[in-house]
Amino acid sequence: MPENLPTRTKGYEESLKVSPQWAPSYGATEFLIKKFNVKIAAEIGVARGHHSAHLLEAIPDLKLYSINPWGFYLKEHLAMYGYHTLADDEKIYQQAAEMLKPFGQRSKIIRSTSARAAPLITEPLDMIFIDADHTYESVKRDIGLWWDKVKVGGIISGHDYGHSHQPGVKKAVDEYFGHKGLNINQAAGSVWWIEKPAETLSYIIPSYNADSFLAETVESIFRQNLKIPFEVIISDDHSADGTQELIKKLAGEHREIIYFLNEKSLGAPANRNFAISQSKGNFIYMLDHDNILEDNSIQKLIDAINKRGCGAATFQELYFFKGEISNHRGSWLYKYPDNLFTIREFINHPNSPAASNNYMFTRAAYDKAGGYPDRGARENLGFGLRLVATSTPIAIVPDTKYYHRIISSGMWHNEHNKNPNLAHLNMAKNFREFIDLFDEKSKKLLLSQKAEAEADFYIKKGKLKLSAAGLKLAGKKEKFRLTFPVPPKLNLNKKIKAIIKRLPGFKKIIFYKNIFLLRPSLSKKIKLFLGFASDFKKYRKINTNKNFFLSKKDWEPRLYDKTETTPLDAVYFYQDAWCAKKIFTAKPPRHYDIGSKAELVGIISQFVPTTMIDIRPIDLKLDNLSFIKADILSLPLKNGSVESISSICVIEHIGLGRYGDDLSPYGSEKAISEIKRVLAAEGNLYISLPVDQENTIYFNAHRAFTRNYILELFQPLKLVEEKYIYRNELVNNYDKAKGFGTGLFHFQK
Repeated sequence: MPENLPTRTKGYEESLKVSPQWAPSYGATEFLIKKFNVKIAAEIGVARGHHSAHLLEAIPDLKLYSINPWGFYLKEHLAMYGYHTLADDEKIYQQAAEMLKPFGQRSKIIRSTSARAAPLITEPLDMIFIDADHTYESVKRDIGLWWDKVKVGGIISGHDYGHSHQPGVKKAVDEYFGHKGLNINQAAGSVWWIEKPAETLSYIIPSYNADSFLAETVESIFRQNLKIPFEVIISDDHSADGTQELIKKLAGEHREIIYFLNEKSLGAPANRNFAISQSKGNFIYMLDHDNILEDNSIQKLIDAINKRGCGAATFQELYFFKGEISNHRGSWLYKYPDNLFTIREFINHPNSPAASNNYMFTRAAYDKAGGYPDRGARENLGFGLRLVATSTPIAIVPDTKYYHRIISSGMWHNEHNKNPNLAHLNMAKNFREFIDLFDEKSKKLLLSQKAEAEADFYIKKGKLKLSAAGLKLAGKKEKFRLTFPVPPKLNLNKKIKAIIKRLPGFKKIIFYKNIFLLRPSLSKKIKLFLGFASDFKKYRKINTNKNFFLSKKDWEPRLYDKTETTPLDAVYFYQDAWCAKKIFTAKPPRHYDIGSKAELVGIISQFVPTTMIDIRPIDLKLDNLSFIKADILSLPLKNGSVESISSICVIEHIGLGRYGDDLSPYGSEKAISEIKRVLAAEGNLYISLPVDQENTIYFNAHRAFTRNYILELFQPLKLVEEKYIYRNELVNNYDKAKGFGTGLFHFQK
């Protein structure tokens, strides 16, 4: 079957009605799945479900995860669906669910963002197809999130490669796989794909007179938890001590070691380049012969490179020691914006990853940089500069370290002692390789004779500034300007939304809320008011009821109540009904509520005598209802004195300042502890809390908790019942795949 001729499925036919321009991509993905015998796949970005439905119908033995948030999370919704309202997305979700319903267990819908969905899929995938948020940052992030999910030999693919309106897709794909040295395959319909290769790691140890340290260095390699195969390349640069005999001994103990004994000294940079030339790994870690790796640390660098789509990564802390590793002599701690070491950081931070020389890079990044400059002293800084100057920033992996031994002899010391000015000369040469990345004043300085006698001090003294090209390479953010073309054939609202999508994040939220979330729009308000005026004229014409006075001066327009369904908040509807039923059934002699909605508390008080506790008093009186002004973090109640307590949609807000309370990072935990304190033995507690796939603060609206953390916080209370609200549905069981929801919990002491 030619790849541009898809099977005529229902999903394909429905797609032709909406977006016929996508038709070739249906054939391309169907062709890939059949060619590579894909059995389990995931589609990230599903929209109406036409493409997912097409693949499931065209390939009867395919199991497909269909992943899309459909406006479920506001912050992702703003970025991903700027041309839809939340209500529109709900309709689109219903359409997708209906399209995929016939495929039963072969179709798995995960209503969540890419980042939240990835941890939920534990089985290896044969293929992923990325067609979600098309911005450069999001596409690159999605590839990194799903790289490890695809088995070796599987297919990583996506849509809109080279699309004129989606330039971020091609940029992200080219950059991510360029760092891995992989070529992009293109298919019909702007589909891109690669076949995931097997990956290996090469440790490179250039040694010289290292018989006192090398064994400890090598042993640290074998205390790692690597997921991929590795080799150890040791290249000895004509040592005069017992290093070469030690290398032979270590190679006999570890089959992963491959060694080379230079008959004459090559010098530090040439020895490094030679060792790399003899290696085979996709990843390369340069490990100097006297340094030590922290246990189980190297895989974190590989994961960082894969997830961030960069070409190099290093540990956050360089830990200096002398003699024994416990003899700590200080540290360098790398803290840069977005945890990236770019050329901007290179010229401003003398204590940097480039100076340390011990970090990981891909073979493609090494080849692009051109290897270590063969100049002796400062080859480490020269190579680091080559990396960042050829678009390979070094990612910093938080909360990691490696151990750097302080010694008074070695390759650098030997070369530096021979010629003390060599470091200045070589740094001048290093900078001159990329002279156009520096501003005019810096260029003049670097090209001067003076630089050859002092260039090694320029980073420490902050002497250098970047040119426009250097700033662009470093990722300088340009000021926002409304000077871009708006796509044709968009109505006014869509033009505004197109503008908003290009705004910086903070401004985007403000504009979006002010223009679109404060519904309805001005034009809609005018239309509704004209309808109201028309209704008034009609009513006045047919009115024969003289018992009521009718006049324009008494107008009180209600414009937004003509809805197809009764408007309500499903969360409050379900949780209030659940809580009230629980309390009515238990019939405690007195019930205490802490911070719940006053309407709910008022209803409960008419069936059970109730005390309402809140930091904000109510100026109303009602039989059976009393009020105490108090803080949930300091309840004016004795230990174990209350038989029945409810706190519905409250605890998640404590400490975020939304309701005038003090800011407190542990506000929720403290509130729970206080409630447990006052709950009587065998007393009942009714709680509702947002649940999510990870503990998250949606500042300053509320926190969300994992189910496990909720149960941990309420220990040692007994869990009597739990129910969950997902969108418009109340269910009895927790479902992590459904993402964000609200949990209802009945605990007993």
